[in-house]
Amino acid sequence: MKAISSLSWSVFLTLIVSQVDAGDSVLRLTVRVYAFPGLSPKLLTSTEAEAARLLRQMHLHLVWVNCTLDCAEPEAPDELSVRVVERPIPEATASALGMAAWSGHEGGGAFVFYDRALSLRTHSKLLGEILGRIMAHEIVHLLHPGEPHSDVGLMRSQWAADDLRFDSSALDLFPRQSYESHEAPRPKIR
Repeated sequence: MKAISSLSWSVFLTLIVSQVDAGDSVLRLTVRVYAFPGLSPKLLTSTEAEAARLLRQMHLHLVWVNCTLDCAEPEAPDELSVRVVERPIPEATASALGMAAWSGHEGGGAFVFYDRALSLRTHSKLLGEILGRIMAHEIVHLLHPGEPHSDVGLMRSQWAADDLRFDSSALDLFPRQSYESHEAPRPKIR
């Protein structure tokens, strides 16, 4: 079991930044995705697309590696892992849609709870977008360990039902109404 620490992430992010060309402000991040058997590949693709869309505001380019069937190579220290699981892990609170775990679980990383996302789906709340928003939220937790939730946007601890509508911008890292007053967040380099 590999523990993810603030120190290892700061080293990892420092290495990535040192490899970015001077004119390129986008960081490349590999995310291994482990999905439960039976999850539709099309749904997984739309989930990844929504997470990537939201995290572009952090100047991240996500490279997705589907490890659902098998990833022969061990996880590299410069990769994140996200597990889409059918049901919450035992440590999850009753209202959690996902969680970031740094130790105590196979591989650590982030967890997205499919059954809880499924219970929120409606004609105006698409499942791939709900899962993608949860995934993006948990990835930010992995990139900013120990940081508290925010009062607005994707990193709020509780989301309202309307926040999950496909046409809502409420779960952007910074909602539209606050773009002028905030600079897009970047992963912390310590």
